Amino acid sequence: MPMKYMQHNKELGFWEKLYYPEIAKGMAVTFRHFFRNWLGKKDVVTAQYPEQRFPWSYRTRGRHYLTHRSDGRLACVACQMCAMACPANVIKIEIGELKDPYYTDRQKVDRYPKSFTIDQLSCIYCGYCVEACPEDAIRMDSGEPMPAVLRREDAVVRILDLAKEPRREHDIVTNPLPGKEPAPAPLALRPAAEMKKREY
Repeated sequence: MPMKYMQHNKELGFWEKLYYPEIAKGMAVTFRHFFRNWLGKKDVVTAQYPEQRFPWSYRTRGRHYLTHRSDGRLACVACQMCAMACPANVIKIEIGELKDPYYTDRQKVDRYPKSFTIDQLSCIYCGYCVEACPEDAIRMDSGEPMPAVLRREDAVVRILDLAKEPRREHDIVTNPLPGKEPAPAPLALRPAAEMKKREY
């Protein structure tokens, strides 16, 4: 799109000094857009949330949740790798010892998290906890944003809430295969070629 040079220091003409014709021009543009979008909704880009939800990018980090093994146990083995990797120090894990250890295809599991809390107000959503976890026990691809809270204590998420399966409020754009073009931006409502010149 070529750049247009605007001369801002020119002398105002007689009609421009009256201001009323300029106000009328501005109101004409406003009413033109108003009736165009009121009757046809041709340029409306606002999502009618929550009825209309746009997909999130696969890079988006939603609320944390803990995964389960095929037998229903939590995949977390209380190794505290996520807590050590957290730069904001918001993850607190209390370790418990299992009376009856069990075996996976890789290791003997004899510990479990008694308590697992995350302070979501202090969390910077960097994703280091997900990368550090050797068991893929904590994830952030829930498709759910952090819920609004009225008290700071309500933002501390405990193990019972973390163990709930995500509801997938938003669809997630799938990760493209290596070597492919990156996934489209989730909020690109219209291609750039269809974007029309707007008057302001």
